[in-house]
Amino acid sequence: MFRCIQKLKALNLCPQLHPLQNFFPINETNKVTLKWVIISEEVEQTYSIEKSTDGINYTLLEAQKSFGQSAFPLNYGVVDKKPNNAGVTHYRLTQQNANENITYTNVQSIDRSLNNTAQLQVYTNPVNDVLDMNISSKSDAEAILFVYDITGRIVLQKALQLKEGEQSISMSLADLKEGFYILNLNTGGKSINKKIIKQ
Repeated sequence: MFRCIQKLKALNLCPQLHPLQNFFPINETNKVTLKWVIISEEVEQTYSIEKSTDGINYTLLEAQKSFGQSAFPLNYGVVDKKPNNAGVTHYRLTQQNANENITYTNVQSIDRSLNNTAQLQVYTNPVNDVLDMNISSKSDAEAILFVYDITGRIVLQKALQLKEGEQSISMSLADLKEGFYILNLNTGGKSINKKIIKQ
């Protein structure tokens, strides 16, 4: 959810800011993609993605103007081409309107150190009914596979017991509609994401 900060002095209440449906990061091989969905928009505003390696000091990654008035959900995205490959990068989304009122989201964090201990490779992509993948792990570990839709909602999940070395995994996507999804491998609070397309 967005939280409001008043930059103006005053008795001026926060004007209505665009309602956020979701804000989530996608951890990819050489980058992190940040996506957010706005339920509807009424006035022009500015969205900014900020990043931090310590969770305290944030710097601007990129700012975008809103698309403008819309009664339908709108999708936005920013790419971080230089994430912290040795550990955690923290991200937050801020929203500023014409009166300089600012809101910011809860922080989303990506730990890319998992990329050094596990690898996820998808074979059938685009996929029809069954997604085949290979997971290489440097140690025995419990893990969970999540599938997210484009709004960040979990639509499927599967618990795994990884063994040291390589293993082949299959996951049925037969009940999902055609479209774009995110496959997330999560173990020990760390995650790897892959984009998949259901045909």
